[in-house]
Amino acid sequence: MAHNTNFGEVSDVRYALKDQVLTVGDETARMYRALQTVLDGLQVNSARTLEKVNSDFSTMTELADALLREAGVPFRMGYNFASAVTTYGRQNGKTPTQITYAEYQRIYKEVNGSVFPLEAAALQQVVDPRRVVANRRGRGGPQPGEVERMLSEHRKRLAADREWVSNERRKMADAETRLTVVFDRLAVQ
Repeated sequence: MAHNTNFGEVSDVRYALKDQVLTVGDETARMYRALQTVLDGLQVNSARTLEKVNSDFSTMTELADALLREAGVPFRMGYNFASAVTTYGRQNGKTPTQITYAEYQRIYKEVNGSVFPLEAAALQQVVDPRRVVANRRGRGGPQPGEVERMLSEHRKRLAADREWVSNERRKMADAETRLTVVFDRLAVQ
């Protein structure tokens, strides 16, 4: 900003870059405090949330993944099957858990021309969103232990960032004090 300052009236030129940076930081902090207020007031109705997830087809990617993982079905074939199940369910007003095992078998046969390779019990686990979350493993996954690990890691980084900001502000204040002392000394000469 300082390099692109227009020449003109001295009163129009403002060299407040440092103050602008601090203002942006303060505004950002204010925004995050407002977000914290929203999040603190948020109440999740677990039963209603599960009902909404069960009424949708969000577990269909897991169905394709499970076919690959459990039965060696190529993902593209599993994905096409999951897509066909979604279309069938929506056209017939059924959720993934309302579609019968026989219907899954029939759709699989129509899409892939072979026998559905998952047992009924395995299929039930695949379309249960609670099981999908619990079974997800790996960094960045939704399972509770991994979410806690990520939160802990972010809290540590946030504490380090806050310490850095505090140190930088102190350095800037010290530099401004030294600058004022030098300027006053020069102004007297």
